[in-house]
Order: sequence, then structure tokens, then C-alpha cells
Amino acid sequence: MKRWLKNNTTCLKSGFTTVELIVVIVIIAILATIVIVAYPGYQTKINNDTRRSDLSQISAALKAYAQRNNNYIETGSGCGGSSGAGSGWLSLSSAESGSYQTSIVKCLQDAEVLDQDKDYVDPSGCFTSTTNCKTTGTGYMKKNCTLDGKKVIYLLARLMDQPSIDSEISSLCDGGLPWGTQYHVNYYVRVN
Repeated sequence: MKRWLKNNTTCLKSGFTTVELIVVIVIIAILATIVIVAYPGYQTKINNDTRRSDLSQISAALKAYAQRNNNYIETGSGCGGSSGAGSGWLSLSSAESGSYQTSIVKCLQDAEVLDQDKDYVDPSGCFTSTTNCKTTGTGYMKKNCTLDGKKVIYLLARLMDQPSIDSEISSLCDGGLPWGTQYHVNYYVRVN
């Protein structure tokens, strides 16, 4: 770009010099590197927040279900694993596994206590902890058991980049709960 002085005798060049352009490119590259390095950490935090939120919503839905039906989707409900005993992988159904009748999530949605327009599947895309998952992860789980002789209901998940709490998980139920080591869960919500 050229600008002429009033007397039309001198032409001054204006614009960016090569050094200025290189400095701008280096600054943009540094900023891009920071974003690229930080992105996986943000993604992990967002996914873990989604897991916590999902289990909180499902816990509230189970409480609402229990008020209406006097149980937390338990034996004889036709939901969950072990032929409808109400425990197991929350989103797994007969389409994915023959030992599941209807998924626990679907039962809650059918009872209109859980948002019917949302899929409650772990952000990793896993229904279970099997090898067909896209990433190392686990699906959401529900466990009905007893603790000190009283019925307790837990929702469990695996938070990524969080420490293992195997001994704490194993002490949630009378007789132990090996799901911390077996399925790598390290987060739980007690429903009742």
C-alpha cells in the first residue's frame, strides 16, 4: 500500500513488515498450543460433570419413582439385569444383552419421572465396561443391596483422571461390592 505526500515527490510504503508478520504468527501459534494442550483437561472435566449431573438426575428420578411405587426399581420390576431385578447397567436393555429385560433408564422414562428426550449414557459412549467401548470407561450402574441390614440403593460411575476408591466402594454393601476393582467405578451416589 502506498501513500503519497502532498507534493507527490515521496512515496512511503505502509503495511506490515516481515518481522511484524512473523511475530503475529508466533503469538497465534503459542495461543493455539495452549488451547490444544488444555483441551483434553477441559473435556475430561466436562465429561465428569456430565456424569455427576446424570447420576444426580437419575437419583432424583428413582426417589420420585419410589414415592409412586413404594420401591426403587427392584426385584420383580422387569427393569435392569438379572431378569429384571433392578440392579446393573442403567442404560442396557434386551437389545444389547439377553439377561436384561428393559433398561432402568427406560423404566424411569416410561414412569415419566426422568426426561424422555435425553439419553443417559456415559459420555464415553459405553453402556458397560466391555471391550467394545470406544474409550476406556464404564457405563452407569445401579446397585440394590443391604448395609448393616438395611436396604440401600447406589448409582455408580467412573470419573476419568480420578483416583481409585476400591476400598470405599467395596464397603458400600454388606458382603462387599467388588465393582471398584471389577468395573473401575470411583464415584457413587447413595439414593436412599
